[in-house]
Amino acid sequence: MELTWPMKIRIALAAALGILIIGVFAWPMAAARDPLGMVSLPTLPSLFLLLLLAFLTGFGAFFVSWPYGDKIGVLAVPAGLTIWAMRSGNIGTFLQQSISTQADKQLFTSLWYQSAEWFLIVAAGFAGVTAAQLAAKRSTDIKANSICSFEPKKKVLLSSLISVLAVLLITKFLITFLAQGIHLLDSRFGSVVSQPANAQIAFAVFVAFMAAGALVKYFLDASFVIVSFAAVFLPFYLTYNIAKDQTLGYMAVNYPANFFPASTAAILPLQIVSIGTIGAVAGYWVAVNYSNWKNQES
Repeated sequence: MELTWPMKIRIALAAALGILIIGVFAWPMAAARDPLGMVSLPTLPSLFLLLLLAFLTGFGAFFVSWPYGDKIGVLAVPAGLTIWAMRSGNIGTFLQQSISTQADKQLFTSLWYQSAEWFLIVAAGFAGVTAAQLAAKRSTDIKANSICSFEPKKKVLLSSLISVLAVLLITKFLITFLAQGIHLLDSRFGSVVSQPANAQIAFAVFVAFMAAGALVKYFLDASFVIVSFAAVFLPFYLTYNIAKDQTLGYMAVNYPANFFPASTAAILPLQIVSIGTIGAVAGYWVAVNYSNWKNQES
């Protein structure tokens, strides 16, 4: 998919649709009462409504970016959620208001399952794109290939598992390197780091998932759906060593609340899922375009 000006306009229109419906219209469902508070998951009735909005957003984005809706429409819902991720308060602010290390631990453990719920919203957008493809196929003679379909292959489950593990390793390494704050030397961890800014987190997550998406597509032929799905497990992988009583107690005694043993502990699941999905899609098409260029050169 060559990034021509018409293609850029289609991408902008799909993203704008997601930003308008999810990022702006649905914002009150998740906005914190405290302007500095973190975005929270909606209540169950609101969550069902949000899933429906995400489905309709993906469905509409397919036609807004026609005839490349299957390639571009998937960006709409993550783009809307990215607005939430950028408006959200951060973990450092919450920890400054925390009254105990037990409350800190409960926060980190709660983040482990939140990523799955945020991914459900992204998946609803994927489903909307797929439904639009099927509708387009019925009304026209254009062949529509589902973004969630995979060609039959031997050991596809093993390949998917390897892809998820590779994404976790790649993204953790790059996010640790790219999401930077103020560093202080520490005898136990080597150094500790302050809460990175949301823009710094967005850059780190996007680049990490773009690199992971490109590599697993090129070497393992993995879809960006697999890369996006790996984001469900990343918050646990990033923080399970940090969310321990000894670690949290050490940090509480020796450093301000907005300092962490690693910057990866300061990233919200919403930021990982939303921005990571956009990066995964970008990396997927980087790999596809590189493969096409390589084949033409040979």
